[in-house]
Amino acid sequence: MTSLVQSRPVIACIAMVRDEEDILPGFLGHVSKLFDFALFVDHLSADGSSAMLDHASASWSGLQVWRLNAPGYWQSAVMTALAQEAFLRGADWVVPLDADEFLGVADRPQLEAILSAANSHVAFFRWRHAVPHDDVLEGRTPLSWPLRKLLVNPSPGKPGQGKVAVHRQTSEAFPRFLLSPGNHRLIPCPFAKPQTGPDAGIIWHLPVRTRRQFIGKLQRDLESHTRPDGRAVPGMGAARPVKQAILETLLKVPSHTEALRKVALGYWEIGLECLSSTIERPAAIVTSVDFVNSPLIVETAAPNHVSVYTQHESLSDVDNVSMVVARLSKKHVILHPAGRVSRIAAVVEIWLEKNLTPGFRLARFLAGCWVSLRLAISCRSRLRQRK
Repeated sequence: MTSLVQSRPVIACIAMVRDEEDILPGFLGHVSKLFDFALFVDHLSADGSSAMLDHASASWSGLQVWRLNAPGYWQSAVMTALAQEAFLRGADWVVPLDADEFLGVADRPQLEAILSAANSHVAFFRWRHAVPHDDVLEGRTPLSWPLRKLLVNPSPGKPGQGKVAVHRQTSEAFPRFLLSPGNHRLIPCPFAKPQTGPDAGIIWHLPVRTRRQFIGKLQRDLESHTRPDGRAVPGMGAARPVKQAILETLLKVPSHTEALRKVALGYWEIGLECLSSTIERPAAIVTSVDFVNSPLIVETAAPNHVSVYTQHESLSDVDNVSMVVARLSKKHVILHPAGRVSRIAAVVEIWLEKNLTPGFRLARFLAGCWVSLRLAISCRSRLRQRK
């Protein structure tokens, strides 16, 4: 495929943030050094994150922040809306990140070179899990920026574990594309196989910084992964029991630093087995930080009061990420049921996958052919425009 990237591409970052005040200064500094602009959603933060984001957006004109005050797991819909908004604002590439993720690049030119070399409408950054030293883990020393050294896995995570970056050709060829939950894959259209694209580099992933922070994260995740009737949110059925078991393990022992390290470096690779004494994992190594980690100056603030509104009643029974859409107002994110066609397509896809495997495979094959055709037409159109 002919290169899709211009000589000076516009690169945007999108993110959802919730209670990340310990890592936000470093994350904001990282993003401000690498990206032309950033679109963030603050989802029910109850610590100082909201005030930090407000201060950062006032000091950096490239950052815009919306609020989502609806409880629940709406990441796919919200991040898709942010990506679409970024393309409308002129982005050539959109990179979704969480506040605990840092691209493994030294500077902006290196990021441009990596995305250009991907030569695709999508590119994939694999996780490399990392954890701070024990004093930070146990809360004896605060996480300070810039970071100097981390305890890390000796190699990146498994293929497919990380984040997908999306080129604007995706939006042009598939206006109704979706980012999967977790931003791990791109779903071009209904029935199409989720895509990751070629490996483009690594993301330093710091999900566990302190015991208190991680336990709070697990508790919030479990709450958002569960429907009011007690059933798991679609797509979270496998993750929920693992997170519950890890939470129970960490709560049993007031100080269990080794378990925290194992979870930080192994949970996203082998699940609950990361805590098993019989599973041998490659020895972690201490390494110097080699990603952009200059902090953006932000003000600390006391925890804020969060107002929660009742979500649309028809959203409580969704069974697929394509059944919900997010709309960006001036300051808030508003959730709506998806259109009738999208909902019917989602129901048919779910039924085929559960009850008629040959039909599901045929639908996947036809959707794959359609994706290839649309990409070829889009690429040819771009070549004609350049001539």
